[in-house]
Amino acid sequence: MAKDRLTREEIAPGVFYSYIDGNYRRNKLLISLRTPMNRDTVTATALIPYLLDRGTASVPDKTKLKRKLDMLYGADLQTYSSSQDGLRMVNAYIAGADETLLGAGRSLSEKRMRLLYEALYDPYLMNDAFPAKHIDTEKEVLRERILSEIDDKRLFCLRSALKLFYGDDIRGIPNTGYIEDLEKLGHDEFRSIWKDYLENSTVEILNVSGNGESLKRKFAEMYSWKKAAPFRKEDFGPIVIPEVRRETKRVDAEQDKIIAARDPIGIRPLYYGYTPDGHIAFASEPKNLMGLCDEILPFPPGCYYIDGRFERYADPAHVDQFTMKDEDHICAKLRRLL
Repeated sequence: MAKDRLTREEIAPGVFYSYIDGNYRRNKLLISLRTPMNRDTVTATALIPYLLDRGTASVPDKTKLKRKLDMLYGADLQTYSSSQDGLRMVNAYIAGADETLLGAGRSLSEKRMRLLYEALYDPYLMNDAFPAKHIDTEKEVLRERILSEIDDKRLFCLRSALKLFYGDDIRGIPNTGYIEDLEKLGHDEFRSIWKDYLENSTVEILNVSGNGESLKRKFAEMYSWKKAAPFRKEDFGPIVIPEVRRETKRVDAEQDKIIAARDPIGIRPLYYGYTPDGHIAFASEPKNLMGLCDEILPFPPGCYYIDGRFERYADPAHVDQFTMKDEDHICAKLRRLL
């Protein structure tokens, strides 16, 4: 097999193993648990990585976990949640120095693999559940993160743009979840969601190292308990984009077309131009289009580009009503909003 080539195969029902075989100074191993996106559970799944970071059954606190990683020659272990194409993912990855650089007799790949697997499937629990005090502590951490995104004007505008673009489509659900759901999330409900997530997720494994075949066999043994694929990636169909005039524009999610969009008030820079042969090009900085396009133009805020034309999905200048309050009242309200 050629070096640096990605290979993917199913090694157990619903478990897919991909690896890039090559020589790297630092090897990486990722396990991604995936389920269809669900509005009712997105906040709970955003909380899961915070609790997984607290340790595993064999290393039940952060201090012992760090010591274990140090013994693996400074390996790095992280867990996080993400969303893409209508899928909700809880991910864990471990990275460390390639064992061939550490001298003869040092075999670390399998030890890293088992610690990574344990981080997801055998975390630190009490009475088969995450400790209540840990849940409450990490809920507060996630709560602060959600609030910080709301207070950050750039992130707030981005979330608002996603909401305008996707409407009620599940692909527009924010990755960190919802503050109101976090407040209502109970310990028993969280435990139920976590157990269900483990049972009903498909698994994607990515190995970037020089020992892809040997780890593939070991992963196949570790996942021998999986008897059926929980789900296959669904066709979520076209996205329905709400228009200002309450019309809808259907955009096929799987098609050979270029789609570009800019946030409603133009916080994020975006430019475009046409090449001499008539093709459109986009860039976040004008200099990247210089020499490629004869004329460089700013991408209009609140618009998306598809099928060779610009369509407006939000108009910042549009207002439904005016206020006739005095200047002091208006300035005070503006100050609160800003």
